[in-house]
Amino acid sequence: MYSPKVKSILITHQINIQSRYLLSRKLVNYFNHKFIKAFDEIWIPDNHESTHSGVLSISHIATTKKFIGIQSILPASEKKQEAPSIDYLIIISGPEPARSIFEKKILHNLRQNDISITILGGKLNHSSEVSIPSNVHYIPFADHEKIAALIYKSKTIICRAGYSTLMDIAHMNYDGNVILVATKGQTEQEYLALLHSSKPNHLAMSEKKFFTEFPNLKLA
Repeated sequence: MYSPKVKSILITHQINIQSRYLLSRKLVNYFNHKFIKAFDEIWIPDNHESTHSGVLSISHIATTKKFIGIQSILPASEKKQEAPSIDYLIIISGPEPARSIFEKKILHNLRQNDISITILGGKLNHSSEVSIPSNVHYIPFADHEKIAALIYKSKTIICRAGYSTLMDIAHMNYDGNVILVATKGQTEQEYLALLHSSKPNHLAMSEKKFFTEFPNLKLA
């Protein structure tokens, strides 16, 4: 949304949208850039090296671009020194119905064992048809402070490869393991998962491989 009567700024990291095929990539970015050019400036939530968005924020479009740094709703606080107590923190996010389908698959694949698993459902009310295993601590919803505390307490985070989630993890300076499971068919998440898998302790997995190996994942 913009107006020619006032200075209009677009905040996005998706300047160079990725798709599987070159022709469709050129076509979608033709229209993408056409809309972007209507704005006076683009503010990119990343640093100047584009380390989090990669080629998504790289383009020769003439519109003025500013990198505004990592943006996150989580509170900035120093990491606590106690040892992590949660083996796996699984963050369920994304639009429906993909969010609920992913959650049901995870609950179906969990079995009783001695690992500590916390699931953050991201919904105010939980009405899953799948029962919660006894070794799972299910949290339907948490505020920002609680989410930050859970991240600090976790040895391994399992989450989608959405850009806001990746910024949250980077913002918290999390140094544990991160397993990125891209939503099938979402080319942006598939690209971001592979991009971030080059970072220490980060691993990209397809849904098929994840559900085949979880909870016996080999991170080394």
